[in-house]
Amino acid sequence: MARLDFVRACKAIAIKKGDVFNAKDWALNAYGSRSAVTAYLTKAAQPVTSASINDPDAPASLRDAEFIGLIQRRSVIALVDEALGGGGNGWRRVPPFVPLLLQLNGASAGWVPEGALKFVGNANFDVSVLIPKKLAAMLVASIEFVKELDETTDLALQPDLARAVSDEINRTLVSNDTVTNASPGGLFVGIEPLDSTGTLDGDVEQLVDSFPGDFSSAVLLASPRAGVGFAFSGHDQTAGARGGYVAGIPLVTVPGLPDGTLALIDARRVVLYEGETVPGASQQSAVTFTDADGATQLVSLWQNNLVGLRTETFVNWIPLDGCGVWINDATLPGEPDGSANGKRTARRTKAVA
Repeated sequence: MARLDFVRACKAIAIKKGDVFNAKDWALNAYGSRSAVTAYLTKAAQPVTSASINDPDAPASLRDAEFIGLIQRRSVIALVDEALGGGGNGWRRVPPFVPLLLQLNGASAGWVPEGALKFVGNANFDVSVLIPKKLAAMLVASIEFVKELDETTDLALQPDLARAVSDEINRTLVSNDTVTNASPGGLFVGIEPLDSTGTLDGDVEQLVDSFPGDFSSAVLLASPRAGVGFAFSGHDQTAGARGGYVAGIPLVTVPGLPDGTLALIDARRVVLYEGETVPGASQQSAVTFTDADGATQLVSLWQNNLVGLRTETFVNWIPLDGCGVWINDATLPGEPDGSANGKRTARRTKAVA
Protein backbone atom coordinates (compact mmCIF):
# COMPACT_ATOMS: atom_id res chain seq x y z
CA MET A 1 0.00 0.00 0.00
CA ALA A 2 1.32 3.43 -0.93
CA ARG A 3 2.21 5.76 1.92
CA LEU A 4 -0.13 8.74 2.01
CA ASP A 5 0.80 10.19 5.38
CA PHE A 6 1.24 13.77 4.20
CA VAL A 7 -2.17 14.25 2.62
CA ARG A 8 -3.78 12.36 5.51
CA ALA A 9 -2.26 14.81 7.98
CA CYS A 10 -3.68 17.66 5.89
CA LYS A 11 -7.10 15.96 5.94
CA ALA A 12 -7.05 15.49 9.71
CA ILE A 13 -6.20 19.16 10.27
CA ALA A 14 -8.87 20.21 7.77
CA ILE A 15 -11.64 18.09 9.29
CA LYS A 16 -10.89 19.53 12.74
CA LYS A 17 -10.77 23.08 11.33
CA GLY A 18 -7.11 23.69 12.06
CA ASP A 19 -7.16 22.42 15.64
CA VAL A 20 -4.09 20.19 15.74
CA PHE A 21 -4.98 18.74 19.15
CA ASN A 22 -8.37 17.51 17.93
CA ALA A 23 -6.82 16.46 14.63
CA LYS A 24 -4.52 14.18 16.59
CA ASP A 25 -7.52 12.44 18.20
CA TRP A 26 -9.26 12.10 14.84
CA ALA A 27 -6.14 10.55 13.27
CA LEU A 28 -5.84 8.16 16.21
CA ASN A 29 -9.36 6.85 15.54
CA ALA A 30 -8.96 6.84 11.75
CA TYR A 31 -5.45 5.47 11.27
CA GLY A 32 -4.46 3.93 14.61
CA SER A 33 -1.87 4.66 17.28
CA ARG A 34 1.06 3.35 15.21
CA SER A 35 0.34 5.58 12.24
CA ALA A 36 2.99 8.15 11.25
CA VAL A 37 0.14 10.65 10.90
CA THR A 38 -0.91 10.15 14.53
CA ALA A 39 2.70 10.37 15.72
CA TYR A 40 3.29 13.61 13.83
CA LEU A 41 0.09 15.29 15.04
CA THR A 42 0.75 14.15 18.62
CA LYS A 43 4.11 15.92 18.59
CA ALA A 44 2.68 18.94 16.75
CA ALA A 45 0.01 19.30 19.43
CA GLN A 46 2.59 19.58 22.20
CA PRO A 47 3.40 23.13 23.37
CA VAL A 48 6.71 24.50 22.11
CA THR A 49 9.24 25.15 24.87
CA SER A 50 12.87 26.23 24.90
CA ALA A 51 13.84 22.57 25.42
CA SER A 52 12.10 21.49 22.21
CA ILE A 53 13.96 23.91 19.93
CA ASN A 54 16.91 21.56 19.52
CA ASP A 55 14.87 18.38 19.94
CA PRO A 56 15.63 16.07 16.97
CA ASP A 57 12.18 14.53 17.41
CA ALA A 58 10.35 17.88 17.19
CA PRO A 59 7.73 17.83 14.40
CA ALA A 60 9.42 20.13 11.90
CA SER A 61 7.72 18.24 9.11
CA LEU A 62 6.07 14.99 8.19
CA ARG A 63 8.72 13.11 6.29
CA ASP A 64 6.47 11.20 3.93
CA ALA A 65 8.87 9.59 1.48
CA GLU A 66 6.19 9.18 -1.17
CA PHE A 67 5.01 12.80 -1.09
CA ILE A 68 8.55 14.18 -1.16
CA GLY A 69 9.32 11.72 -3.96
CA LEU A 70 6.40 13.04 -5.99
CA ILE A 71 7.81 16.55 -5.70
CA GLN A 72 11.34 15.45 -6.52
CA ARG A 73 10.31 13.54 -9.64
CA ARG A 74 9.12 16.86 -11.11
CA SER A 75 11.37 19.39 -9.34
CA VAL A 76 14.28 20.90 -11.24
CA ILE A 77 16.28 20.86 -7.99
CA ALA A 78 16.28 17.07 -7.71
CA LEU A 79 16.44 16.51 -11.48
CA VAL A 80 19.65 18.54 -11.83
CA ASP A 81 21.29 16.67 -8.94
CA GLU A 82 20.35 13.37 -10.56
CA ALA A 83 21.65 14.43 -13.98
CA LEU A 84 25.02 15.42 -12.50
CA GLY A 85 25.35 12.24 -10.47
CA GLY A 86 24.97 13.77 -7.00
CA GLY A 87 27.86 13.53 -4.59
CA GLY A 88 28.44 17.29 -4.48
CA ASN A 89 28.46 17.71 -8.26
CA GLY A 90 25.14 19.56 -8.34
CA TRP A 91 23.88 22.64 -6.52
CA ARG A 92 26.03 24.26 -3.85
CA ARG A 93 23.86 23.33 -0.85
CA VAL A 94 24.19 25.32 2.37
CA PRO A 95 22.38 25.49 5.75
CA PRO A 96 19.98 28.36 6.48
CA PHE A 97 20.54 31.34 8.83
CA VAL A 98 24.32 30.83 8.81
CA PRO A 99 26.63 33.61 7.54
CA LEU A 100 28.27 32.32 4.38
CA LEU A 101 31.50 33.50 2.79
CA LEU A 102 30.67 33.17 -0.89
CA GLN A 103 33.51 33.14 -3.39
CA LEU A 104 32.22 35.20 -6.30
CA ASN A 105 34.82 33.97 -8.77
CA GLY A 106 37.02 30.93 -8.94
CA ALA A 107 40.34 30.42 -7.19
CA SER A 108 43.47 30.93 -9.29
CA ALA A 109 46.93 29.39 -9.17
CA GLY A 110 50.43 30.04 -10.52
CA TRP A 111 53.86 28.41 -10.62
CA VAL A 112 56.25 29.71 -7.94
CA PRO A 113 60.00 29.09 -7.84
CA GLU A 114 61.66 28.03 -4.58
CA GLY A 115 62.07 30.93 -2.17
CA ALA A 116 59.94 33.35 -4.18
CA LEU A 117 56.75 35.13 -3.17
CA LYS A 118 53.62 33.01 -3.40
CA PHE A 119 51.13 33.70 -6.15
CA VAL A 120 48.26 35.98 -5.12
CA GLY A 121 44.95 35.50 -6.94
CA ASN A 122 42.10 37.90 -7.56
CA ALA A 123 39.28 36.01 -5.82
CA ASN A 124 36.33 38.11 -4.64
CA PHE A 125 34.18 37.22 -1.65
CA ASP A 126 30.82 38.25 -0.24
CA VAL A 127 29.13 37.48 3.07
CA SER A 128 25.50 36.41 2.78
CA VAL A 129 22.84 34.67 4.85
CA LEU A 130 20.35 32.37 3.15
CA ILE A 131 16.94 32.82 4.80
CA PRO A 132 14.32 30.23 3.77
CA LYS A 133 11.43 31.45 1.65
CA LYS A 134 8.01 29.84 2.06
CA LEU A 135 6.19 28.37 -0.93
CA ALA A 136 2.55 27.61 -0.09
CA ALA A 137 0.26 25.48 -2.21
CA MET A 138 -3.45 24.89 -1.63
CA LEU A 139 -5.80 22.32 -3.08
CA VAL A 140 -9.52 23.04 -2.66
CA ALA A 141 -11.88 20.10 -2.15
CA SER A 142 -15.31 19.51 -0.66
CA ILE A 143 -15.37 18.61 3.02
CA GLU A 144 -17.34 15.43 2.21
CA PHE A 145 -14.62 14.31 -0.18
CA VAL A 146 -11.91 14.98 2.39
CA LYS A 147 -13.74 13.01 5.11
CA GLU A 148 -13.71 9.85 2.99
CA LEU A 149 -11.26 7.31 4.43
CA ASP A 150 -11.01 5.45 1.14
CA GLU A 151 -7.41 5.33 -0.12
CA THR A 152 -8.68 6.31 -3.57
CA THR A 153 -9.48 9.83 -2.36
CA ASP A 154 -6.01 10.20 -0.84
CA LEU A 155 -4.43 9.09 -4.10
CA ALA A 156 -6.48 11.70 -5.95
CA LEU A 157 -5.39 14.54 -3.67
CA GLN A 158 -1.73 13.91 -3.02
CA PRO A 159 -0.29 14.11 -6.59
CA ASP A 160 -2.02 17.44 -7.26
CA LEU A 161 -0.45 19.04 -4.18
CA ALA A 162 2.99 17.74 -5.14
CA ARG A 163 2.55 18.94 -8.73
CA ALA A 164 1.63 22.46 -7.61
CA VAL A 165 4.76 22.73 -5.45
CA SER A 166 7.23 21.38 -8.00
CA ASP A 167 5.85 23.32 -10.96
CA GLU A 168 6.04 26.65 -9.11
CA ILE A 169 9.62 25.94 -8.02
CA ASN A 170 10.50 25.13 -11.62
CA ARG A 171 8.77 28.19 -13.06
CA THR A 172 10.37 30.58 -10.59
CA LEU A 173 13.91 29.20 -10.60
CA VAL A 174 14.27 29.13 -14.41
CA SER A 175 13.11 32.72 -14.95
CA ASN A 176 14.10 36.35 -14.53
CA ASP A 177 11.56 37.00 -11.76
CA THR A 178 12.61 39.77 -9.39
CA VAL A 179 13.73 38.87 -5.87
CA THR A 180 11.14 39.94 -3.28
CA ASN A 181 10.56 39.47 0.44
CA ALA A 182 8.42 36.45 -0.43
CA SER A 183 10.14 34.96 -3.49
CA PRO A 184 13.79 34.03 -4.15
CA GLY A 185 13.38 35.22 -7.74
CA GLY A 186 14.81 33.57 -10.82
CA LEU A 187 18.36 32.60 -11.71
CA PHE A 188 18.36 35.07 -14.59
CA VAL A 189 17.51 38.31 -12.79
CA GLY A 190 19.37 41.03 -14.67
CA ILE A 191 20.53 38.62 -17.39
CA GLU A 192 19.09 39.43 -20.80
CA PRO A 193 17.95 36.40 -22.80
CA LEU A 194 19.83 35.66 -25.99
CA ASP A 195 17.92 35.99 -29.25
CA SER A 196 16.90 32.68 -30.79
CA THR A 197 18.63 31.70 -34.00
CA GLY A 198 15.45 30.01 -35.24
CA THR A 199 16.75 26.44 -34.84
CA LEU A 200 17.53 24.26 -31.85
CA ASP A 201 20.99 23.49 -33.23
CA GLY A 202 21.79 27.17 -33.54
CA ASP A 203 20.34 27.98 -30.14
CA VAL A 204 22.44 25.33 -28.39
CA GLU A 205 25.57 26.51 -30.19
CA GLN A 206 24.84 30.10 -29.14
CA LEU A 207 24.28 29.08 -25.51
CA VAL A 208 27.55 27.12 -25.48
CA ASP A 209 29.51 30.01 -27.02
CA SER A 210 28.11 32.47 -24.46
CA PHE A 211 28.32 30.18 -21.41
CA PRO A 212 30.55 31.66 -18.66
CA GLY A 213 30.44 28.65 -16.31
CA ASP A 214 32.14 25.30 -15.84
CA PHE A 215 30.97 22.63 -18.30
CA SER A 216 31.79 19.86 -15.80
CA SER A 217 28.81 21.01 -13.68
CA ALA A 218 26.65 22.32 -16.53
CA VAL A 219 23.15 21.18 -17.49
CA LEU A 220 20.80 22.24 -20.28
CA LEU A 221 17.27 22.96 -19.04
CA ALA A 222 14.25 22.67 -21.34
CA SER A 223 10.61 21.63 -21.29
CA PRO A 224 9.68 17.98 -22.00
CA ARG A 225 8.21 19.09 -25.34
CA ALA A 226 11.49 20.79 -26.23
CA GLY A 227 13.20 17.50 -25.41
CA VAL A 228 11.00 15.81 -28.00
CA GLY A 229 11.98 18.61 -30.38
CA PHE A 230 15.65 17.69 -30.00
CA ALA A 231 14.85 14.10 -30.93
CA PHE A 232 12.73 15.11 -33.95
CA SER A 233 15.36 17.54 -35.20
CA GLY A 234 17.97 14.80 -35.31
CA HIS A 235 20.28 17.00 -33.26
CA ASP A 236 21.00 14.25 -30.78
CA GLN A 237 19.12 10.97 -30.71
CA THR A 238 19.96 10.40 -27.05
CA ALA A 239 17.71 13.35 -26.11
CA GLY A 240 13.96 13.16 -25.61
CA ALA A 241 11.03 14.07 -23.39
CA ARG A 242 12.71 12.55 -20.33
CA GLY A 243 16.08 14.18 -20.86
CA GLY A 244 19.32 12.71 -22.14
CA TYR A 245 22.33 14.50 -23.59
CA VAL A 246 22.76 17.33 -26.09
CA ALA A 247 26.30 17.99 -27.34
CA GLY A 248 27.52 15.88 -24.42
CA ILE A 249 25.76 18.13 -21.88
CA PRO A 250 23.09 16.57 -19.63
CA LEU A 251 19.62 17.64 -20.80
CA VAL A 252 17.15 18.07 -17.92
CA THR A 253 13.54 18.31 -19.06
CA VAL A 254 11.65 20.40 -16.52
CA PRO A 255 7.85 20.01 -16.12
CA GLY A 256 6.05 23.35 -16.12
CA LEU A 257 8.81 25.16 -18.02
CA PRO A 258 7.64 27.21 -21.05
CA ASP A 259 8.41 25.39 -24.29
CA GLY A 260 10.37 28.34 -25.66
CA THR A 261 12.84 28.40 -22.76
CA LEU A 262 16.32 26.92 -23.08
CA ALA A 263 18.81 27.54 -20.28
CA LEU A 264 22.41 26.43 -19.83
CA ILE A 265 23.41 26.71 -16.17
CA ASP A 266 26.37 25.89 -13.96
CA ALA A 267 24.75 24.26 -10.92
CA ARG A 268 27.82 24.90 -8.76
CA ARG A 269 27.28 28.63 -9.28
CA VAL A 270 23.91 28.44 -7.49
CA VAL A 271 23.82 28.48 -3.68
CA LEU A 272 20.76 26.53 -2.53
CA TYR A 273 18.86 25.64 0.61
CA GLU A 274 16.09 23.04 0.35
CA GLY A 275 14.20 22.60 3.59
CA GLU A 276 11.15 20.88 4.98
CA THR A 277 7.63 20.48 3.62
CA VAL A 278 4.89 20.99 6.23
CA PRO A 279 1.21 19.94 5.98
CA GLY A 280 -1.71 22.17 6.90
CA ALA A 281 -5.32 23.08 6.07
CA SER A 282 -7.69 26.03 6.06
CA GLN A 283 -11.46 26.49 5.97
CA GLN A 284 -11.77 30.01 7.36
CA SER A 285 -10.60 31.76 4.21
CA ALA A 286 -11.71 32.87 0.77
CA VAL A 287 -10.19 31.91 -2.56
CA THR A 288 -10.47 33.35 -6.04
CA PHE A 289 -11.75 31.01 -8.75
CA THR A 290 -11.29 31.72 -12.46
CA ASP A 291 -13.73 30.21 -14.95
CA ALA A 292 -13.10 29.24 -18.59
CA ASP A 293 -14.01 32.76 -19.75
CA GLY A 294 -11.47 34.39 -17.45
CA ALA A 295 -14.04 35.80 -15.03
CA THR A 296 -13.02 35.67 -11.36
CA GLN A 297 -15.16 35.08 -8.30
CA LEU A 298 -14.29 35.30 -4.61
CA VAL A 299 -15.55 32.16 -2.85
CA SER A 300 -15.75 31.55 0.90
CA LEU A 301 -14.57 28.04 1.73
CA TRP A 302 -16.69 27.79 4.88
CA GLN A 303 -19.90 29.02 3.23
CA ASN A 304 -19.53 26.56 0.37
CA ASN A 305 -18.59 23.56 2.52
CA LEU A 306 -15.08 23.51 1.05
CA VAL A 307 -11.67 23.10 2.61
CA GLY A 308 -8.17 23.98 1.45
CA LEU A 309 -5.49 21.34 1.94
CA ARG A 310 -2.22 23.23 2.29
CA THR A 311 1.46 22.48 2.03
CA GLU A 312 4.31 24.82 2.87
CA THR A 313 7.78 24.19 1.48
CA PHE A 314 10.86 26.13 2.66
CA VAL A 315 13.49 26.80 0.02
CA ASN A 316 15.79 29.55 -1.22
CA TRP A 317 18.64 30.07 -3.66
CA ILE A 318 21.20 32.70 -4.69
CA PRO A 319 22.64 32.72 -8.23
CA LEU A 320 26.29 33.74 -8.36
CA ASP A 321 27.84 35.65 -11.23
CA GLY A 322 28.28 33.47 -14.28
CA CYS A 323 25.62 30.94 -13.29
CA GLY A 324 24.29 30.61 -16.83
CA VAL A 325 22.73 31.93 -20.03
CA TRP A 326 19.25 31.48 -21.49
CA ILE A 327 16.88 31.88 -24.43
CA ASN A 328 13.14 32.45 -23.91
CA ASP A 329 11.87 32.35 -27.52
CA ALA A 330 13.36 29.15 -28.93
CA THR A 331 11.61 27.68 -31.97
CA LEU A 332 10.73 23.99 -31.81
CA PRO A 333 10.43 21.70 -34.85
CA GLY A 334 7.01 22.08 -36.46
CA GLU A 335 6.52 25.62 -35.13
CA PRO A 336 6.74 28.49 -37.64
CA ASP A 337 8.08 30.76 -34.88
CA GLY A 338 8.71 30.68 -31.16
CA SER A 339 5.97 33.07 -30.12
CA ALA A 340 3.50 30.41 -29.02
CA ASN A 341 6.16 28.35 -27.24
CA GLY A 342 6.91 30.94 -24.63
CA LYS A 343 3.27 31.12 -23.63
CA ARG A 344 2.51 27.44 -23.42
CA THR A 345 2.81 26.23 -19.84
CA ALA A 346 1.60 23.26 -17.86
CA ARG A 347 -2.01 23.35 -16.69
CA ARG A 348 -2.69 23.54 -12.99
CA THR A 349 -5.52 21.87 -11.20
CA LYS A 350 -7.65 24.40 -9.30
CA ALA A 351 -9.96 22.16 -7.31
CA VAL A 352 -10.93 18.57 -6.64
CA ALA A 353 -14.51 17.35 -6.05
